[in-house]
Amino acid sequence: MPKEKIIILGHSGFVGSYLYYKLQSESMFEVLGFSINEIDLLDIGAYWKLADVCDEKTTIIMAAALLRNRGDNVSILENNIKMVLNLANFLSSNKIKHLIYTSSVSIYGKTSKSPITEISPANPDSFYSSAKACGELILKRICEESGIILTTLRPGRIYGKNDITSPIFNFSQNIILGKPIEIYGDGSHRFYCVHQNDLLKVMTRVISEEIRGDYNVIPSSGVTLLELAELLFELSGRKVEVKFKPAVYQPILLAFNNYKLQAVFGKFPFISLEEGVKKYFAPIIP
Repeated sequence: MPKEKIIILGHSGFVGSYLYYKLQSESMFEVLGFSINEIDLLDIGAYWKLADVCDEKTTIIMAAALLRNRGDNVSILENNIKMVLNLANFLSSNKIKHLIYTSSVSIYGKTSKSPITEISPANPDSFYSSAKACGELILKRICEESGIILTTLRPGRIYGKNDITSPIFNFSQNIILGKPIEIYGDGSHRFYCVHQNDLLKVMTRVISEEIRGDYNVIPSSGVTLLELAELLFELSGRKVEVKFKPAVYQPILLAFNNYKLQAVFGKFPFISLEEGVKKYFAPIIP
């Protein structure tokens, strides 16, 4: 039986690299990865390399993105949209079977009067989230016109192996080093953390079962920055000073209803935050 061909765009990034190495270990998949060293996604002329390895049975995972840790500015907006536009141009003349786009729950903004679902309106409040929302619209249109299955996954804050940017990483490193934790605002900022292995499980099902549609890949409950700090103190057996600083941005105060995810994927067992963060303390916990 021929293997399912999967191409991961952005396979050297935090999310893409984890998907790449884990999906490669599955005997039913043939996995190819492309990042800036192989294909500059900002250069439409570089996409000819994909044409040689794509066909109508191929699945492409679009995991490439310029993240906000490089600065949330117009350049982030422009380049993230440009990558999606170049991909859309490629797909308009190169038919594939399935496109999976890794978007983000950040498209919903920071506040809502009711729990967020997949049909809640987008309300992006940053250049990064605006690019993600725009990317969804572009790819939805091109996939409809080209007869390509489209799945859009909107995960929360992804954490796990090789994470070097999340609050979990920053807080745990300070605890290990005995340095104060800095919290901007009053600590009510709420994160919905998703372990990279949970995203992998969803992705594997999406590929194998050709699941289409939009899905918020997110647990039903989140954690505030203060709650996160207390959890990390408890797990590490150490406590450091918490310094509060003036808020730079409005805190995220969203609530989510993940009924659609649970209905399609079954009662999806997200890895608990307590279990997921333990490896962050490997240097001090035997």
